[in-house]
Amino acid sequence: MIEAYLMHEKERNAQGIPALPLTPEQAADLCDLLQDPPAGQEEFLMHLFTERIAPGVDPAAEVKAAFLADILKDAKSSPLIDKKKAVQILGTMIGGYNVQPLIDALDDNQLADNAACALSGLTYVYDAADQVVELAKSNAAAKKVVESWANAEWFTNKPEIPETITVKVFKVEGEINTDDFSPAGDAWSRPDIPLHALAMGKTRFPGGIEEIAKWREDGHQVAFVGDVVGTGSSRKSACNSVLWHIGEDIPVTNASGDVVATFKIKPATVPDEYRAGGRIPLIIGRSVTSTAREALGLGEATLFSKPDNPTPKPNQGYTQAQKIVGKACGVDGVLAGTACEPQMTTVGSQDTTGPMTADEIKELACLKFQSPMFMQSFCHTAAYPKPADIKMHHTLPQFIAEREGVALRPGDGVIHSWLNRLLVPDTVGTGGDSHTRFPIGISFPAGSGLVAFAGAMGFMPLDMPESVLVRFKGKLNEGITLRDAVNAIPYYAIKEGLLTVPKKNKVNIFNGRILEMEGLPELTVEQAFELTDAAAERSAAAGCIQLSEESVATYLRSNIALMEKMIEEGYQHPDTLRKRIEAVQEWLENPQLIKADANAEYAAVIEIDLAEITEPILACPNDPDDVKLLSEVAGTPIQDVFLGSCMTNIGHFRAAAEIWRGQKFNPDVRTWICPPTRMDQEKLKEEAYFSVYSAMGARLEIAGCSLCMGNQARVPDGVNMFSTSTRNFDDRIGTGARVYLGSAELGAVTSNLGKLPTPQDYLAVYQEKVAPKADEIYQYLQFDEMEGYRKSA
Repeated sequence: MIEAYLMHEKERNAQGIPALPLTPEQAADLCDLLQDPPAGQEEFLMHLFTERIAPGVDPAAEVKAAFLADILKDAKSSPLIDKKKAVQILGTMIGGYNVQPLIDALDDNQLADNAACALSGLTYVYDAADQVVELAKSNAAAKKVVESWANAEWFTNKPEIPETITVKVFKVEGEINTDDFSPAGDAWSRPDIPLHALAMGKTRFPGGIEEIAKWREDGHQVAFVGDVVGTGSSRKSACNSVLWHIGEDIPVTNASGDVVATFKIKPATVPDEYRAGGRIPLIIGRSVTSTAREALGLGEATLFSKPDNPTPKPNQGYTQAQKIVGKACGVDGVLAGTACEPQMTTVGSQDTTGPMTADEIKELACLKFQSPMFMQSFCHTAAYPKPADIKMHHTLPQFIAEREGVALRPGDGVIHSWLNRLLVPDTVGTGGDSHTRFPIGISFPAGSGLVAFAGAMGFMPLDMPESVLVRFKGKLNEGITLRDAVNAIPYYAIKEGLLTVPKKNKVNIFNGRILEMEGLPELTVEQAFELTDAAAERSAAAGCIQLSEESVATYLRSNIALMEKMIEEGYQHPDTLRKRIEAVQEWLENPQLIKADANAEYAAVIEIDLAEITEPILACPNDPDDVKLLSEVAGTPIQDVFLGSCMTNIGHFRAAAEIWRGQKFNPDVRTWICPPTRMDQEKLKEEAYFSVYSAMGARLEIAGCSLCMGNQARVPDGVNMFSTSTRNFDDRIGTGARVYLGSAELGAVTSNLGKLPTPQDYLAVYQEKVAPKADEIYQYLQFDEMEGYRKSA
């Protein structure tokens, strides 16, 4: 075991990163060695035992805690660890498997004070806090723990945020998106933070991490600065990489003392979060302190900062989002600027961040999800799995199921297309992907740490953003699609001066706000998701849309049939699916949707007359904000066309097939087809559309994300590409690729021609091939009416 570890450590050190934590098997071998340590290896073994085993409810931590508990019970012994040392080590393990042995030690006169000291520093104790409170009635050591918790010594023993921090600024001009910090092509290594951090900035600012390392060796603390920093998903893995290399990112004065940047601390609790070690440790710690103070008959603690929440006006009006979040907080509405903790009814985790989320769930010592629905997908890694992905496919589903979550299967499809099927209307959720944007209710995408917290605790801290309202009116002209309506939002915002394309001094009215939409109540939920999904590309914190009760009820009846089928097919956890079915059925008994008040206030209101849109609108290379009319870019040669991602549904693939029917294969264009779910794929095959795709020479991908993220398949370097995917950042889909984003219908015509068509050519094809069959083409998956699901329903 020692030789194997040293070899591994040497390999990692050669990369400039530390060795991985011990596995459960290695931890068990280490515990055996500690009972009779080889001469000269004592210090090394203790270093491994105290520093190289992950805390919380990691399986290796369970081995470690059990060994220490056996020492306390005289079942095992080590010449290096006496009972007091065992208690001290248990106190460093955050929470989970270490808590009960420490509580038991409170009854041992020789160890009680040591155990009390250890427990006083722990806050991830959950229900065990009640056990300690009860024991404190008759046990002096337990009473010391409760008093320490009540006085928040876990908090006051930590240093406050420094008054002054001196940094050296590492500046990168222009936009640095999240992919630059956490490249999609390296997503497989995200759970291994030091290894993944080696990829930071490799294309955007090559040599940067070496420069930063040199500065730090010279004794500087470093701040990272850019014109736009962090647009996109996978924010937690990006933050992990930045923190690994840098530390805090803080505004500063220059060497002469001139102020070059200022900021306001929002919310007011940020200094407390810093002192506690993060927002999550602060929330959990405050809860333990409240429990202890209540048990001792003390009032509310005064040492924590309170958020400065706005006060509602008389007859205050609320937006749709404010009322949905208010419902999740047990109030009528939640105004912008309010720090709140809404209940998380639905939480989603995807596979490139799922292992990180699992690690953070372990660190939270969570053995059962408190959120009613926690779903794990495998859509980003199913098609071309690497060895690390294969291991995850075999282990993560069990981890999720053990905590009563629902794990999908590799090949099932895109997380969002599935998660939307498991929703309850007018509820709040989150997910570890920036495109977790519920078409019914509202979701606030988060990094893997907050996703873990939301799943484990059933609520999530939220600083309620302002809202921007987009009000649609009129009808779409023939041939103009919802993807064109999506791109019309930035198009109209640019015209009104509310959005700029250049990154320097960028204006973006949507940034950090909620994008609310109304005026299209007749949309199906699948169609509505195109609009809420694209709120991510606006850098909005969330998105919601007003739909009709009839549309939502139709969707929910279909979803019940799907969930029944999942139970029948052995998806875990069946009880969680049954409870979700019951919640959906309860809503269907009285179908009512939350609507915005007429006197609600918005940061801005943008009106879009759909009748004014007479030609397709595209996002141009390589910025989802850089939208142009088709006529401005017509004739651009295109080498690759991708129809897929969560922005598509079955109607798009039928429409493309009808455009392609009878056409000859164009060898100058690589065409990629990737339906979002296996159900879409199965239905398209059943309807004989696969024969049309084959005749076109299209490459059929496994249901999932495919090219959209660029961590699996990629297009050749430097090509011009047309895609229906979510975003087109530099190098995301292919190194140097110039990517246009638009509708599947326009993509199909482009694939035929090998270039972007003129509006006239596109509309002529649409009117000939699609319009006559529109009702048949744009039929969506209604599982309760489909053979194979009816029995389940």
